[in-house]
Amino acid sequence: MKPTSAATFTALQLLGFTSALLKPDSVSRTIVWSLSDIQPSPSFNWTPCWANFTCALLQVPLDYADPSAGTTNVPFIRTSSSNASAQDVLFNPGGPGASGFDFVLGLDEKQRQELLGPQWNLVGFDPRGVKSSDINLDCFPGNREDDALFQSELGGHLSDYTSLLSLHEAWELGRGLGERFVDGDDYYAGGSRTSQMDANEAASTFFTYCFEAGPDRCAFYGNASGPDKIEQRFSELLTELREHPIVVSDPELTQRPTLIGWKDLRSLFMSVLYDALGGFPDFAATLVELEQHDATSFFKSTRSAGVERPLNDTIRFYDGGQTYIQIMCADTNGRFNVSTFEQYVALDNYLRQQSFYGGDGNAIIYAICRGLDIKPPRSQVLNGTVSANQTSSPILFMSSTLDPVTPLRSAKTVSSRFGGSALLTVERTGVRYS
Repeated sequence: MKPTSAATFTALQLLGFTSALLKPDSVSRTIVWSLSDIQPSPSFNWTPCWANFTCALLQVPLDYADPSAGTTNVPFIRTSSSNASAQDVLFNPGGPGASGFDFVLGLDEKQRQELLGPQWNLVGFDPRGVKSSDINLDCFPGNREDDALFQSELGGHLSDYTSLLSLHEAWELGRGLGERFVDGDDYYAGGSRTSQMDANEAASTFFTYCFEAGPDRCAFYGNASGPDKIEQRFSELLTELREHPIVVSDPELTQRPTLIGWKDLRSLFMSVLYDALGGFPDFAATLVELEQHDATSFFKSTRSAGVERPLNDTIRFYDGGQTYIQIMCADTNGRFNVSTFEQYVALDNYLRQQSFYGGDGNAIIYAICRGLDIKPPRSQVLNGTVSANQTSSPILFMSSTLDPVTPLRSAKTVSSRFGGSALLTVERTGVRYS
């Protein structure tokens, strides 16, 4: 999932990303605490919600080319600026599958002021199929235990990507089931062959920064004589977890005993790379605990709760992973051109060379797409390359020098497709700039 940060909002300010469409046609004065209490409308009718926000349910066609298909509702939430002349900045949550509604709802007043200031309203929304929208992409509606079991079984089949047998299981799983990418051509083509080209180098900065920080500021430093020794220690921990996974059975943490193995650590490392500045210190401490076969902090960090809402809100349980896969499958529209097991193995090897920590995950996702066979309406199929010789406002693209999921070279490629655009590069690891 591709998160957005304070710097992104700064870019939006420079671009003047405001929209007259978001201005209220009418505003109710009764505060609501549930989206079910808001009347959907084809225009923005803002209703005070959750004390310090206004909300709207925008009614849109399911298929713009076929009105008979009916409509669906897209939820919007907006911060309430004290400045009456404040303009709106629309926040795209990314992902796919992330909730822009929850992002805005989770901000306190101080955070909103730091992000934008009083001259801007921040508007978040959940695209169709995402959390609070009307379209439910949950394969197990209302049954969290079945969903958890499905996720566990999925992980179990794909736990060892180094053997041909496990790769064959992944391929067959795709048949049976039957945030972030900057380069749109690569994303819509399926396979995401360029998205993690810098991931290994980004991962290596953890070992470098840990050594430079020293034992007082990096818990995983130990007695290292160089970054390579810290990396070797990490590799040994992966091997230990592969051979001896840790069982988590504390009823306060999980409803059923759960194994924490090497693939879980690898996935957490990939997640930490999203926010290296904020995540590296805690990650180092977690590694020390794992060496002692204590996975409590690890378990908590990978199962952090989302935004807390009042109990009278009726928002359903949401599994962003299911939404992520289904939206990606719809976006690629069958363009994943890997049709044989041998081609799949070749793609898996290619992606793992890019990123040991997350490359093969992309291959698995698109294998699942092959089995699901999800196709969007013709009116919602993107064909060709998105580009423009000139835009109404110059576009400012942003990228870290070492981004694990959207590499700098992709940002340069996309920027070259839009006349008058500029690329701001941040010298750091990760995708968050705060």
